[in-house]
Parts: sequence; C-alpha cells; structure tokens
Amino acid sequence: MPLVYPTRRAFLKAIVLSAGATMLPLSFPGSILADNDPDLQNQLHRPFPPHYARGTLIDRSTHSITIEEPNATPSILTLMIEPTTKIYRKHPNAPLASLQLGDRIDAGTLTGHNGQRVATWIQANTIIDWGVVKAMKESTITVEPDPEQTYMHVERDLEFLPGSFFHGLGGEQLGGFDGLTVGDYVYYTAFADTPDMSIRKMWVYRIFKMIDEDGTSS
Repeated sequence: MPLVYPTRRAFLKAIVLSAGATMLPLSFPGSILADNDPDLQNQLHRPFPPHYARGTLIDRSTHSITIEEPNATPSILTLMIEPTTKIYRKHPNAPLASLQLGDRIDAGTLTGHNGQRVATWIQANTIIDWGVVKAMKESTITVEPDPEQTYMHVERDLEFLPGSFFHGLGGEQLGGFDGLTVGDYVYYTAFADTPDMSIRKMWVYRIFKMIDEDGTSS
C-alpha cells in the first residue's frame, strides 16, 4: 500500500498541520488514531464511533476485554474477542493472555449480531513516531528525534522482528530492512511493553523510509 506522505517535506508539513498530534491517523496497516487527535478530543464524554475504541485495560477474560476511558460515555466498555481477532502486543499474532492490566489499548470494532461490541483487532501500547536513524546493530535500529520536531519525541531502540515490515525504495520487506542506513529519515509504528509513551525499548511493526522530492532517500 503506498505511503500517504511519500516525501519528507510533505510529511513534515502534515505534522505542522496536525497541531502537535503525537500520532497521525495515516491510512496504512497498523495506523491508529492519536491519544490527542483533535477529532477524538472533540468526542469528550461522547460514545466512540462504532469502528474504534480506546482506553486502559481494566479486565480480561477468555472471551472479552474491558477498557476504561474517563473522557468517553460510557467510560467503561467491554469488547468481545473472536477467534479472528488480531492482537498486537510486542509483536503481531500475540495471544490474548499477553494483554496486561494497565495496557493502553486501541481497538478496531464492529457491532455483533447481539448488539455487543466485537474487537476485530487490538493493539497494546502502540506508539507511532518518526526521526532519524542514529545507529544500527544486528536487529536493533536506534532512532533519534527529528531535530526539527524534538518537542514531540525521545530516542528509541527499535527491535526488528521476523514479522516486522520495512517499506523502502524497493518496496515492502518482511523480516528485513535492506536499504535502510544510518541518517535515513523514518516513520514507524511500534509496540512497547508498558503504556509509558516515553519508553525507549520498542518492537517494530512497520517502519517507513522517507524520500526527498527528487526521489532519493532522506
């Protein structure tokens, strides 16, 4: 699937227009709405849309999870889990049992035949961020904050897994990042082991190498 903002200049312009959002609602697999996305802020004390929910995990059973979001109505929401529900925690295809109380949850949902909300996918402790590749060692990519946007970010160590995707000039790679080099400007979706937004260690889901207007890498 093509990148929504294929050039670094267009991407940075989009960041400015997003009024300081720490995550952007981009339309590629794994993208989610931001904790401080303006549209969600306007939904204070209103129900979430039928296709999306978020909150802190406060309960988990073998067939459902319950999340709490004080700024939504209702503030507590139970989502049913089906065999087809995709769960992401540290890596894709995580088991339901890997979800921990206190996890920051984002979920795609639909309304089941009995009126209950059903989770189609669940992401735990997801962070979408961007920056410059500072170092690469074996399967770890260190990304430092973009010097033009340092008020938003922290330096992170991103662990690349066999199920991680790299999107470069040569297309999509699964399990490898050939073509990524130190100094490249990247945009990534990754999972943390805790809900802490400033955590350093993360596991990559997708990482995109940005390009300049002349078609070369940043």
